[in-house]
Amino acid sequence: MDILNNREIAVVFWLIVISIFFLSSSKMTKIRNSFKRMLAGLFVRQIISVLSLMVTYMVIIIYWLSELDLWNIEQLKNTVFWCISVGFMSLFQLEKFKMDKSFF
Repeated sequence: MDILNNREIAVVFWLIVISIFFLSSSKMTKIRNSFKRMLAGLFVRQIISVLSLMVTYMVIIIYWLSELDLWNIEQLKNTVFWCISVGFMSLFQLEKFKMDKSFF
């Protein structure tokens, strides 16, 4: 399996272009300051502990699946993309899932 397909290369390319624009433009000072504050907020002890538990859970599940021959190292890229996108975003939706009685 190739490391990145064309769609992923395009996404990485545009993220780099947008990042360079935000970092180099003098008009983006407020956005850069907001981004710095957001990153500082992610490194609060409570959030780091929740993220550590999420990563530990995923490592255990991946190990278990690999022992059952249902996961292999070729799936690492897809697993990382899933963890960053779906897994991370679902973590912030837990309270909504808890309140919705018909979710499951």
